[in-house]
Amino acid sequence: MSSGISFGIPYLTPLLLQNVNGLSTIISGFIMFPSALLAAALGMKAGRLASRKGNNVLTYTALSSFLIGYTLLSLMAGLTPFVIIIVLVFACTGQTFIQISLAYTVSRTLPKDQSGVEIGVFMMTNFIAGAAATTFISKALEIKDSSLHLNPFLQNQEGLNFSNIYDV
Repeated sequence: MSSGISFGIPYLTPLLLQNVNGLSTIISGFIMFPSALLAAALGMKAGRLASRKGNNVLTYTALSSFLIGYTLLSLMAGLTPFVIIIVLVFACTGQTFIQISLAYTVSRTLPKDQSGVEIGVFMMTNFIAGAAATTFISKALEIKDSSLHLNPFLQNQEGLNFSNIYDV
């Protein structure tokens, strides 16, 4: 589930920026870049956090970041891209932290001599979840029914489909 949720950020957000905000592909990439860079930098700290405080702390931090990021993206879908830059920090950090947390958990489950197979199965599952998630997201974006409002606080109705997907 977390892998599927994680793929929503790099797949759905550029579509939001391009289709609702009318930005070009390159500008969408520039808007997403700072949060990805910050999340990568925080990834090293996340590994240390898991080693020091335990994997549960990292998992709860990741899930909290996801919750904050996706809730804010749902609320602000279609608003100014500069707001999206800030909100993406939470979502991308959650994405990085959950991947580190899952890899840490997976690496602790089997003996070291089987870790190569273990990580391989983990990565394969990640790719399958990503493919399934992007398929479901694409299908959900095709729905043009404006009667379903999962977020009553949405500011820009042009971002309704995106807001609904971020809510789910």
